Amino acid sequence: MACDHRHDNPWTQQQQLARKLQGYYQYFALWNTARKLNMVRRETEKYWLWALKSRSQRRMHAWEDWKRRPWFRLPDPKVLNHTV
Repeated sequence: MACDHRHDNPWTQQQQLARKLQGYYQYFALWNTARKLNMVRRETEKYWLWALKSRSQRRMHAWEDWKRRPWFRLPDPKVLNHTV
């Protein structure tokens, strides 16, 4: 996510990140890459959370609080090609 989108609405950020992750999953989704694709999603969530926390000087929420928010959900990777 580029720095010029930092102050966008979280729903908009989620849509953009989900679209980018879906493209990444479709390109790299082989049967032996599922664990790495999960790591990519977790790292994306971690950096997105860091960007959201740096927007405000208010109290920091716990990870569980962020995961409960409906706009914080990113798509899970799906293995698309089992035969390669």
